Amino acid sequence: MSSIIKHAINLILFSFGKIKPITGPIRVHWDITELCNSRCRHCTRWKLKSSKTDLSTNKVKKIIKELKYIGVKSISFAGNEPLIRKDISDLIKYTTKYGIFSSINTNGLLLNKEKTEKLIKNGVGTFIFSIDSDNEKDHDFLRGVPGSFNKTFKLVNIIRSIRKKLKKRVDIQVTTVVSKKNVNKLYEIVKLCNEKGVDKMIIQPIHFIKKYFETEKSLILTEKDIPIMQEQLTKIEKDFKDFVVVPKNYLENFKTFFNAPNKLYKYRCTAFFITADIRSNGNVIPCPVGFRKIGNLKEKSFKEIWFSKEANKLREDIKNNKHPLCWFSCIQPINLIAYDIKNFNILNLINFKFIKHALSKI
Repeated sequence: MSSIIKHAINLILFSFGKIKPITGPIRVHWDITELCNSRCRHCTRWKLKSSKTDLSTNKVKKIIKELKYIGVKSISFAGNEPLIRKDISDLIKYTTKYGIFSSINTNGLLLNKEKTEKLIKNGVGTFIFSIDSDNEKDHDFLRGVPGSFNKTFKLVNIIRSIRKKLKKRVDIQVTTVVSKKNVNKLYEIVKLCNEKGVDKMIIQPIHFIKKYFETEKSLILTEKDIPIMQEQLTKIEKDFKDFVVVPKNYLENFKTFFNAPNKLYKYRCTAFFITADIRSNGNVIPCPVGFRKIGNLKEKSFKEIWFSKEANKLREDIKNNKHPLCWFSCIQPINLIAYDIKNFNILNLINFKFIKHALSKI
């Protein structure tokens, strides 16, 4: 049985209530280092100053090999800031060697033409940047680094030039975090990114999560901001529905996330059944929220952790809504698909833009 078919069956089993997966996760989000050179106002992870517990190059490579043989098809290297690791390009190359798709979530501050070309040659499939305003001043304020707005769009041009020269398939993706600072500019942000040559966009709501995403209170949306946000998202879906690659019902639930989040528990979370997260110190956790540690890769293999009794207990707890709620774009669209499979919502399942986006990562 091919691994893709196995993953498809695994998703169907999940959708109908199973808690024991038949394969490993299809995608792993890996925070490869604790260090960061941004100062984002909706995140506190950059305040972590030590990388002493980061896994060694050899250990990371050993884990990549393990992930290959448990069925992982895609690794998203992130951080804090993954480019702070001097071995990141080598790790991308090693991931490619084992036939695993790789993307890199980066602020781009450490990238230049030479480093970008090396990453592309070594097999990186997607560059994921962040743009949070349609103008330099507001974006740089939100990300805490002067010049980051212009640097990002300079890199978009560099990547487009290099991939054309090398005839490589490389996507440029931008993520926008909806906050009080940009809620009335979302349409203009999407329009700008489209005009600047970005390939696709993700939009997700701002969160407040202790330790990792402790957003400044001034950025949290208030009740009067919600209608503005909904109007913006409706216009975006109408004019840029193929460019913004999240499902329509994901965007439609932003309002619910802010106003009545508990209603979103009807979508069983696929965390640690379809996807998984690894922290820089080797902790294996279900998702970016990181509400529970299941094991550590310095002590056990990923396979041992994934198929352990502790992992099954976590999945049962998630099924019973014993977990904090988020509406992150890295996992909620998959939850929506599982919900539609269970309820035979065929029209929702025929979402070609998201299917194309998902398949591009495997």
